[in-house]
This record gives sequence, structure tokens and C-alpha cells, in this order.
Amino acid sequence: MMKTECSVVRDLLPLYAENMVSAETAQYVSEHLKACNECKAELAKLKDGVEFTPVDTSSVTSSDDIGRLKKVMKRMDLRSYYLALVILLYFLVFDLSLIMFWWVISPGDAMGYSLVFQVGVLPVATFVTSLLIGIHNYWGKWKWLSVPILAVMYMLLDYLTFKLANAIAFHKVNTPDMIWFWVGAAISAVGLLIGTLIRWRVQKRKLN
Repeated sequence: MMKTECSVVRDLLPLYAENMVSAETAQYVSEHLKACNECKAELAKLKDGVEFTPVDTSSVTSSDDIGRLKKVMKRMDLRSYYLALVILLYFLVFDLSLIMFWWVISPGDAMGYSLVFQVGVLPVATFVTSLLIGIHNYWGKWKWLSVPILAVMYMLLDYLTFKLANAIAFHKVNTPDMIWFWVGAAISAVGLLIGTLIRWRVQKRKLN
């Protein structure tokens, strides 16, 4: 087994141990571990909290291993880009919802706005975002923190529109309505759970 490939795998082992790599990268590392007892031992050390030593690759010039390294790094870069794109699209939907309320619709359209954005657009965006986070396992075990974050965003839509408009009109201070938090949390949790189950089934099929 070439030293360069071992070096690549050992750089990925901390993320691999925490299940924070893409399915393709996980498969790459798993295949390497099947054939390399040294890297398998390093993974065991890592799980036991023991630091492992990097591989000296100063004398290795295999173009095949360098090409494999580039492919792995490219996949990791694409994974980061996809995550950034998912987050960006969610916030674009959120910002569009605010813009529609304050600058587009008239007061008489409040009910229609609520049905379209609070009951339609933002719930779908919340569900799809959570689903993608689960499928791609973004942030690994920390992905469940996205549930309260998205729930807060769901609650903020109501607070920054209807609650704020009411406060301005009647010169009073309103507090956020927690019902929207729990609705957003439920939508996000369901999306994340379904995404996680899809990822689990896909990985199980690959292993079989």
C-alpha cells in the first residue's frame, strides 16, 4: 500500500471516526482500511483517544496516489460548496418572505401571505434543508443542532412580520409566539430524520 494513500486516509480518519465525511469518502477510507492493517490500527488508537503519527511521504512520487488525493480533496470541497449552497438558498427564501411582507403585499393580503409563506414556502424550505442535511450528514453528530436553529428562524418569520407590524401600529412590545418555534422544530426534525434514514439505507446497500 503506497504511503501517500495512507497519508490521505490518516488525514481523513478523525472525520471518518466521527462519521463526518461524505458517503464516497467513507467508502474510499473503508476500502483502504480493509487492505491496510497499519491504518486500521491508527483508527483504533484514534477511537481510544491516542494521537497517531502521520506518514512520511517525502520520498513518494506516485502520480496515481497524487491523483487519488486530488479526487478525495475535490469531493470534500464540493461537499462544502453544497452545504454553503443549501444554507444560502434557505436564507434567500427567508429574506424573500420578509421582503414580500414589507414591500410587496398590501395589508388586505395578510391572510394570503400567511397561507403562502408561513404555511407553504417556509415550511417546505425548512423541510428540504433538513432533509439535505440528513442525507449528506453535514456536521456529523452535530447536525441535530440544525433543528432548534431552523425552528428559531421559523418563529422569527412571524415575529419580524405580523408581530412587528402590530407593535409598530399600536406602539407596544410583542414577544415571539413559541407555537411557531415548535411547528418549525417538528418540520425540521421530520426532514432531518427522513434524510438520515435515506443516508443509512444507501450506505447499507453499498456495504452489502
